[in-house]
Amino acid sequence: FYFVKQGRISLARAKRWATVVALLSPAGAVAYALMTHQKPGTTGTTAMFALACAACVFHGQLRTLVLAEASSSRFSAITTAPQILILFAAVAWAELGRGLMLLSAGLALSFLLPAVAAWQVLASARHAGMVTDGPVTRTELLRHGAASWLVALLAAASVVIIQRAVEYTIGAAALGLFTMALTLSQVPLMPVNYATPLLFRHWIARPEVKMPLGPLTLMIGALLVAAVLVQLLAFSQPDLWLGTRYLGIG
Repeated sequence: FYFVKQGRISLARAKRWATVVALLSPAGAVAYALMTHQKPGTTGTTAMFALACAACVFHGQLRTLVLAEASSSRFSAITTAPQILILFAAVAWAELGRGLMLLSAGLALSFLLPAVAAWQVLASARHAGMVTDGPVTRTELLRHGAASWLVALLAAASVVIIQRAVEYTIGAAALGLFTMALTLSQVPLMPVNYATPLLFRHWIARPEVKMPLGPLTLMIGALLVAAVLVQLLAFSQPDLWLGTRYLGIG
């Protein structure tokens, strides 16, 4: 995304990199499955999980290119599509059975379909992503990509590590409660998560404009105030009106 917006890498080359990264990602998924859930007779489930991982990575790569080359509305649609599809997949999984194969298949489709849509959007951008400045070197691309990857990896790993710690120390029921709370905490963060890429695109196009630190500080302050209010509310309403099974979710 960064180098496409700077005119230092073509859209075609960026799509090739996105494809290569997606094809490499199943190796990480298989390694994770072998370390955690792999049991005799679950090879098919592991393969489906690897496919889901590849689809997720492919969607993430193409989504950033859509942000670089298409309208904000198309970027928003492709960004939200997996979350909506995952909701339907979760309902289907709860109704039809709770096998890991079905769950992995639902995740794979939830990311693969929006990824195909993103590819079609990029296919229509025939004159976009042209190299207008000095082409980026492979070393430069890998260095920038590694820095971005490390930030994303640590953010995702922190959630997984905390979830594992909760599961191993308190149990599966507590894990479900913790994950529900974690999901609810994303609601006030949603505007920030959606605005940040758009602000980044705007900033790259106009590097002389300083980042709006005042509004960003105000936004972070509002989120901290909301967190304190929820914590105070949890003392009087520990289930947040979700029922006795959710005691402590606050």
